[in-house]
Amino acid sequence: MAIQPGLVLICASLLAAACAPLASTADGGPGMSDTRPGSDRGCRMATEPRALPSADAMVDSAALTQQVARLWREAGGPAGHVVLAMRYDEQGRNVRRDVLEYRVAEQMADSVQKLVFAARRTTAPAEAEWGVRMRVDVGAEPALRVTRSRECRPAPLERSDGALAGTFSNWGDVRDSAPPPTMGDGGLVWVRVALSASGHVTDVRVERSATRIPEHRLLQYVRMIAFNPATVDGYPVAGETSIPLRVR
Repeated sequence: MAIQPGLVLICASLLAAACAPLASTADGGPGMSDTRPGSDRGCRMATEPRALPSADAMVDSAALTQQVARLWREAGGPAGHVVLAMRYDEQGRNVRRDVLEYRVAEQMADSVQKLVFAARRTTAPAEAEWGVRMRVDVGAEPALRVTRSRECRPAPLERSDGALAGTFSNWGDVRDSAPPPTMGDGGLVWVRVALSASGHVTDVRVERSATRIPEHRLLQYVRMIAFNPATVDGYPVAGETSIPLRVR
């Protein structure tokens, strides 16, 4: 990536990113998954919806558990579970379902996903799209549990670029508009970047600066950076992030 002469931006070295959740789930451990995902991006358990819906609000739980029990018997009674990502639009319609994890045969996991789709319900309207996870424990008496999705904020794609050599902390959120941490001296600049679900920069602004470099040159440089978009359970969504840059 070419950088204009006289302008070299080095990402401020921050604490190593951690993916530990910021909020506990209502049902069991984070995401109710057997595997802890690793990432160098700022990730956390989603805070929306504020109140988790019950499984029965999302699906006809009586019909679903009956069908899953039948499927379990036909499959020979295996132990295991399926974790699904469930996405809803503003009208409460289930618009996306993805199998995130399964501890049964792949064919059975796909069948469980289809049964969940068949038993889906329309939830209460909301101000924006939202998502949660549903875990289906198969057995003679299947159990349904709901927990929060996992959000990861946007991150620069070209980590090999010398101007993006630093690490990003877990500060921030894929959707928040909170101000950046207080800066000390040393030419540190915090830039807020908004991105589309495809990772394209849609807006960029300097939040706080301790340098005399013209703002338009800083913003021009940031617009050239390629980003991974924000994700919710691996599904790309529009989001925002703040990146620290050090001018020298």
